[in-house]
Amino acid sequence: MHFGTEYVVLSPLMKHSFISFLCIGFIAFSASAQTAKDTTEPLYSTLKELVLTANKKAEAAEDIPQQIQILKRRSIQQLMPQTTADALIQNGNVFVQKSQMGGGSPVIRGFEANSVLLVVDGVRMNNAIYRAGHLQSIITVDPNALERVEVFTGPGSVIYGNDALGGVVHMYTLQPEFTQTDSFSYTGNAFIRYASANNENTAHAHVNYGTKNWALVSSMTFSSFSDLRIGSNNQIYNDSAFGNKNFVASRIADRDTVLRNDNPLRQKLSGYSQVDLLQKVLYKQNDRTIHLLNFQYSVSSNVPRYDRLSQFGTNDTPKFSEWYYGPQKRLMAAYSLKKTGKRWYNNMDLTASYQNLGESRHQRNFGNDELRSTVEDLHVLGINLDYLKEIKEKHELRYGAEFIYNKVNSRGFSTHIVTDQEQIIDSRYPDGASTVNAAIYGSYHWEIDSHWILSTGARLNDYQLNAQFDPNISINLNNNKIEQQNTVATGNLGVVFKANKSLRLVGQLGTGFRNPNVDDVAKTFERDAFTIVLPINNVKPERVLQQELGVDILLKKNAWIELRAYNTRFRDAIATLPTQYLGQDSFTVNGRNVLVLANTNIAEAQIQGANISFKYKINRFWSAKANFEITKGRDLTNARPLSHIPPAFGSVYVNYNKPKYNILFYTLFNLEKPISEYGAITDNAIFAPSSGTPAWYTFNLKGRYNFTDRFRIQAAVENIMDLNYRYFASGFSASGVNGIVSLNYTF
Repeated sequence: MHFGTEYVVLSPLMKHSFISFLCIGFIAFSASAQTAKDTTEPLYSTLKELVLTANKKAEAAEDIPQQIQILKRRSIQQLMPQTTADALIQNGNVFVQKSQMGGGSPVIRGFEANSVLLVVDGVRMNNAIYRAGHLQSIITVDPNALERVEVFTGPGSVIYGNDALGGVVHMYTLQPEFTQTDSFSYTGNAFIRYASANNENTAHAHVNYGTKNWALVSSMTFSSFSDLRIGSNNQIYNDSAFGNKNFVASRIADRDTVLRNDNPLRQKLSGYSQVDLLQKVLYKQNDRTIHLLNFQYSVSSNVPRYDRLSQFGTNDTPKFSEWYYGPQKRLMAAYSLKKTGKRWYNNMDLTASYQNLGESRHQRNFGNDELRSTVEDLHVLGINLDYLKEIKEKHELRYGAEFIYNKVNSRGFSTHIVTDQEQIIDSRYPDGASTVNAAIYGSYHWEIDSHWILSTGARLNDYQLNAQFDPNISINLNNNKIEQQNTVATGNLGVVFKANKSLRLVGQLGTGFRNPNVDDVAKTFERDAFTIVLPINNVKPERVLQQELGVDILLKKNAWIELRAYNTRFRDAIATLPTQYLGQDSFTVNGRNVLVLANTNIAEAQIQGANISFKYKINRFWSAKANFEITKGRDLTNARPLSHIPPAFGSVYVNYNKPKYNILFYTLFNLEKPISEYGAITDNAIFAPSSGTPAWYTFNLKGRYNFTDRFRIQAAVENIMDLNYRYFASGFSASGVNGIVSLNYTF
C-alpha cells in the first residue's frame, strides 16, 4: 500500500477538460474532468500497479499468480530504517532474524539464508559461500539508495534459477532520470539522522544530473552505530534479567579480565559503522537502445558477533574474549543494455556484472592468546540475457540464458596477540574452489480472455563445483577434493481468474531447486568446542514442489483483502547431522575430542502456511493496512520440527497523510514459539528462554512535517512501551524505546 500520497488541486477545470495521470510503476490513466468529478470510485483503485520482479518485466500485478509484496521509496523514507534488513522488518511483511546489530537474515515461507535469493538491480547477490545459517549480506545494500523493494514469495527458479526456494528479495536502487530538453538540470536530496537507542549518526545525500540523452545519479551514506540499548520492560520473560549484558571481557596488562557492565541494558560490543556508495550512468543512444553503468560499493568496520560474546564457558567465565566479523565489503560493477526490436523480440535486456566480496571471521577464546582468523575473498562474474516477444497481443513469450562463475579464495591463520607471531591453520573453505552455473529458460503468458490468464515456464540448469584441499593443513575427506556436476530441470504453471472487478482467484504449481554450494560440501568449521563440520561430496540438490491457492477481494471499492495458502513438499533438504570420520563419530582436534558433523540430505520435509493482508483507504487522508502470516514446517523423515520456521507474526498500520504533515502509527507482533517446535542447531535454542520465544508486540509512532517544499523534519518513537524482546532464533535483543529525528532537504 502506498503511504504518504501527495495531493494537488486542479482548478478551474471546464467539464470537457481532459486529464491524464502518468506515474512510474502504474499504468497510464486518462479521463474527462466531468467523469473524474462524477465517479464515486477512488481514483487509486482503478490504477493497476506494476511489478517488475515476477518475470523481469513491468506488468500489472493483477495479471500474475504470484504474490509480490512491494516496499516503495516513499514508505522507506517514512519508516527511516537503519539498514535494508530493518526496512523489511518495519514494513511488516517479512520475518527477519538477527544474531548481531550488523546483520539481518530474511525468512520467506519457512526458507532462509541461501534458500532465499537476494537480487540488486538484476544482479544476484547469492554466491558460492552463502551458508544455511543466518546471513548479514543484505545490509550491504543501502536502504537510502533504494527506489523500491519487491518480495517475490514462493519458488522463483524458472526466472531466477538457483537458490530461489522460498522466494526472491529484489532490491531496485535509484534510477538516473533524463530531462525533456537538451539543457542540463539536477535534483537531489540530503538528510542527517540521529537515533537514541544506539546513538545512530547517519548522513546521506544523492543527486541526479540529467540531459535529454545522459543521466547520472550519485549516492553516498555514512552511518555509525554505538552499542544498542534493549528495553527495560521485561514483563514477557519469567527471568527478569533475560537479555541483560552484565559483563564485558577486556584485555588488561596482557591478561583477559571480566569487567562489570555498568548498564546491563546496553548490549556492549554490538556497535559498528558503514559506508555505502552508488554511481549510475545512463545513456540513451537512440529511441531503441539504452546503456547503463552501475557501480556500488559498501564497506563496514569490524562487526562484533554479539551472540557469541554473550556466551559463558566453563568456570563461569566468558566463552570468547573476541569474536567479530572483519570489514564486510561488496563491490559491484554492472553494465546493462536495453534494446527494442521487431522480429525475434520486442525487448532485450543484457546485464554483465562483476562482484568482489570480502568477509572474515576472527575469534579468540577467553584466556587464550591465539586469535584464529579465516578470510574469504570472492570473485563473481555473471551474464544474464532476457528476451520478450509479444505475439498477437494476447501471447507473450519470454526466454533467456544465464551464466554465473564463482571463485573462492580462502585462507586461515592464527596470531599470537602478544608476540604477533602467525601460523597457518585450516581455512574455512578450500582455497581456489569454484562453481560454474549455466542455464536457459522460457516462459509463456496467455491472456485467454478478459477473465482467464495462463502462465507457464521451464528452466534447464547445469552446475559444476570443484574444490581441491591442501593435504598438508586440511582435515578432509574424498581424497582431498570435492567435485559435483548437477543438471536440474524446473517448471511452473499458474492460472489467474478475474471473476469481476471485485474478485480475483489464483492458483499455481511451482518447483524450485538449490544446488549444493561450496559452503554446503567443502567447509571445515569448528562450530563450537565440542563439534566440527567436515566436507562431504555426496550431497544432492534441494528441490521443492509448492501448491498455492489465493483470492483477492475488493470491498466497497476502497478496501482489499488478499488471502494465500500454500503447501510445500521439500525433498533432499540439506541439514547438518552427525556422521563418521575414518570410522569414528569423534576425533581429537587441538587437544579436544570433537563430535563429527557433516551436511546430508533429508529425504522429505513439508512446509505449510497461510497469509492474509488487508488494505483500506478510509478517506482522502486516512488509510490502514494489516498483515498476518503463519508457517508450519516438519522434517517428515525424522519426525521432528524443521529449522528456520518463524512463529506466526503480523503488523497493523494506520496512516494519516496531508501535504503539510503525516502521522503513522503501527504495531508489530509475534506469537509464541514453544521450544518443542525449534529445529536443530540453526534455531539457536541456547539464546532463547527455556520455554521458547514468548509472544510480544510493540507500538510505534512516526511523523513528518514540511516547513517548506524543500525542507522537512521527521521524528519517531519506536517501541513506545520500552519492551525487552528478541526475535525468534536471534541471539541479539531488539531495540528498547528509540527516539529518532531526521532533517531532510530536497534540492
